[in-house]
Amino acid sequence: MEKFFIGCALGQEQELLNELEEIFPFLISRSGKAARYSLVFQDYGGVEIETELELGLQLNFFLKTANRILLRLVEGPCQNFKDLENHLKKWPLAKFQIADFQLNISASKSKLNNEKRILMEFERLFPKLLNPESLTTLYVRMFENLLSVSLDLSGDLLHKRTLVEKKDAAPLRESLAFLGLRALKGPSLFWTELSHITLVDPMAGSGTLLKEGCLALSCQIDRRFAFEEIPILEKTTASIRKKLESRKPTPIFKKVIGFDRDQETFEKLSKNVNSLLPIFDVEIHNADFRKAAGKNSVKGTEAAPVWVISNPPYGKRIPRDFKIQDLIQNFLEIFNPDRLGLFLPKSDEVNLQKTIWRGYKSKIAFHVQHGGLPIQFVIFHKLNG
Repeated sequence: MEKFFIGCALGQEQELLNELEEIFPFLISRSGKAARYSLVFQDYGGVEIETELELGLQLNFFLKTANRILLRLVEGPCQNFKDLENHLKKWPLAKFQIADFQLNISASKSKLNNEKRILMEFERLFPKLLNPESLTTLYVRMFENLLSVSLDLSGDLLHKRTLVEKKDAAPLRESLAFLGLRALKGPSLFWTELSHITLVDPMAGSGTLLKEGCLALSCQIDRRFAFEEIPILEKTTASIRKKLESRKPTPIFKKVIGFDRDQETFEKLSKNVNSLLPIFDVEIHNADFRKAAGKNSVKGTEAAPVWVISNPPYGKRIPRDFKIQDLIQNFLEIFNPDRLGLFLPKSDEVNLQKTIWRGYKSKIAFHVQHGGLPIQFVIFHKLNG
């Protein structure tokens, strides 16, 4: 068994744990036994779990709310350089056949607070292994006199899924898009229970929400991860990657529909959703949703419910030409959704609190930082719907 630290956006640790519970049954265990893990601890910005090596590696393919996965190599109390040397002499470089590495060092609230001195100690002990151009990165953390050295298994942040190739001026990070979709779905429904619902994004931009909605249960097989640059670890999951590549994506929603009135943005949207066809039923319109939705009969009914999710302009990178109360009212009247989920800047909170939404109740599902801006995901539920 190995220990893995899984990082996520601050404040989203419980969502990450919820996702782990959802996806672990889909992991492939070569032993044929049910895939399991145990929680070591939950911290601000991530969780640490213990599980089999091949299962921990697979998490890179499946997790959508995580940003990075680290494999713990060394852990323990460390108050001086002699302690550091003793720890590093025991670490399992040979076990994982790590040929070279670069370092990411952070030290605080410890007797060993000098990051340059820590680097010098690595240079002294491993002069032939340190390589600033290496594709393998070790994260060295010294905090409150506790040392951890971890192997980066992910490489690029996991939200960089290559699902959206061309982005608009204010793109939504993929991991946040997935968090919003999970919150809109809620804990009482499984992804497999949404096949009768049409998902609509009235301000689709480059299509991040649409693609995350379509591929919520699909794994990432279109990119390589850092652990696959280490031969022994790549070999561990080579057969599993082939099995995952052979899995066919399963449509989650009955249909997904997007609108965007800007011609340049719509061209990006069109290219990005093209890869979803013909497996997924996707419909996009280069038009203002307020003018086009009625013509295309995108209105929810009891027999054919509609969910709406969107990331409207915050008024920073892209200026607003609407009042947020009016926009929300447009969404509710035009689409008659059972559920509406919106990413909004925290500055909208006062206006939202002053407004009564007839036939709907609203709640803030979560707060998060996005591009340095505090935003909130607000959900509107139809009463008795």
